Amino acid sequence: MRGFFLWCWWLKLGLRLHKLAHMKHLTIAFLLLVLPAWLAAIEVYRDPDSGNGVEFSDHASAASQRITVLPPATIPALAGPSPAPSAVANKTVLAAVAYTRLAITQPADGATLRNDIDTDVAVELTPMLQTALGHRIEFFLDGKSAAEPGTSTRITLHQIVRGAHVLRASVVDAEGKLLGTSPPSTFYLHRAD
Repeated sequence: MRGFFLWCWWLKLGLRLHKLAHMKHLTIAFLLLVLPAWLAAIEVYRDPDSGNGVEFSDHASAASQRITVLPPATIPALAGPSPAPSAVANKTVLAAVAYTRLAITQPADGATLRNDIDTDVAVELTPMLQTALGHRIEFFLDGKSAAEPGTSTRITLHQIVRGAHVLRASVVDAEGKLLGTSPPSTFYLHRAD
């Protein structure tokens, strides 16, 4: 019991000192540093009471047994998350697979289109376009680029003049290097103007 009263006295003293504004931080630091060490030094005794129970005290008696108070169990903090590996070290190297088929499928080679204002063009590609490697398809009409290189296998050409036209498609990588070209496909556009 004496330990409890001492603890209360220290607390009361701490609260009195706490009221002094200029001593606030000093009081808190003192209590945090001294109080745990003082409480750990208290001796605890176990006494059987008149019934079948047990009493604990900080005073020794003839029938009491001294109890060893173990320090509180502590668990070390887990380490924080590991830093993210660098993008270079984690980068998967992808190997390009050669294209085995690249052909204009629409309009069919030799097809004649009548009165079409817009012409749909489609290409067939084996294997599929490798967009993860930056590969793009570029369409050409009569030897001139018909659209910016893109990932679609279909485009629509607008306002084509009547006559014979040659289509071609090419696959290029991210740097613009040519990876494959389709055979030329010729179609004829007839329109009544």
